[in-house]
Formats: sequence, C-alpha cells, structure tokens
Amino acid sequence: MPENSQIEFSVSLEQQDWRVPLRSFGGVLIAAGCTRAAVEDWVAGFVWEEADDGFAYLHSHALPLSLAGEDVELVARPALLGMTPKVYPALHHTWLHFGLFFETAILQEPDSLAYRSACLPPIWATMQICATAFPTSAIYFTNEIQDGEPFTGMIERDLEKLWMFDLAIVPETLTSLYEARPTGFVVSPTGGQLWIRDALMIPFDPW
Repeated sequence: MPENSQIEFSVSLEQQDWRVPLRSFGGVLIAAGCTRAAVEDWVAGFVWEEADDGFAYLHSHALPLSLAGEDVELVARPALLGMTPKVYPALHHTWLHFGLFFETAILQEPDSLAYRSACLPPIWATMQICATAFPTSAIYFTNEIQDGEPFTGMIERDLEKLWMFDLAIVPETLTSLYEARPTGFVVSPTGGQLWIRDALMIPFDPW
C-alpha cells in the first residue's frame, strides 16, 4: 500500500519569481485552516537550493494543516520542489511543484484501496481552493506511486502518465490534453473545468 497520498500541482516560473506562487500557496493554507502568523513564518523560512541533478530542494520548518470533515480530521504536510530544465529538457524553464501529503492508511477503507467516503469532501474542498488560487494549473489527488506522473505526462505528452491520478480539477486551458479518456474515469465538465475521478478508487462524486 502506498505510504502517502497527496494533492499536487505545478506552476511555471517562466515569468515570475518562485516566491510569488509560494505566497499564493500560503494563501491556500490560510484558506484551508492554518493561521496567518504560522503560514507567514513558514513561508519566510524557505531558501532556494538548486542541486546538481537540476532539482531545487526547498525547506522550511514543519507546518501541519488540519482538514476537518464529517466524523474525520485529516492532517496534511505541505511541501515544495523546484524543477529546472536539467531534470527534463522539455521543460524549457523552471517549474515549482506543490504538494499536500496525507497518510494513505488513514484515507482508505480497511482491507480496500478505495478511499473512505468521509475523507473525500475535505480533500476536494482543498483542491478547489488550490484551483481558485492557481487557475492555470491542473490540481491532482494522487497516491505515492502516481506522485508527479501527471505533470510528467503533460510535459512528455504521455497519455498513460497524464491519467495517473485518482481525482483532478483540470482548467479550461488544459482540457484538450484530456480529450482521449481511458476507461474507468468519470469526467464532469463544470464551469469550463473538467472534474475527473477514477471510478474504481473513488466510486462516487465528491463534488
């Protein structure tokens, strides 16, 4: 069983400093329930450190985010990772990858890969907050095996990787990438976006 599941998305840094989307992500955390003082302190602690492999490892102190739902409280761990063209030459410029990590065992039904119904509404609500703050980014909910694969699929135009997620909010600017739908996915066009779920992992609409 994968150890972590995560809400994830990536933001282009072609025309902006990395601190700009970081501050926007701070706004997401505040809207999702963190205190402003804790988030501002967390954001201020980041330093961009690019390694020889082309990744930029950004570190600050831990900032747990509690998401309350009906009869459930989830704790998420926010994290960031920078990616330069050294990682994927097809990137052309640097990107910043955001993640909110959850313990998968808490999310899933006992003896099943399916997610507990009570866990999905707070996760979906947080994905919507992310989609509002980052309207040109696709917002994905993935497990540890799928981590980063949808973004790689977008860069490499790899359809198999592009659909490696359990839940997604795809903005209007990226909907053309998802015209060829594999079996097993439910796609709901909504307000110019595509709301998508893997029907096996999430057998009901969380929206």
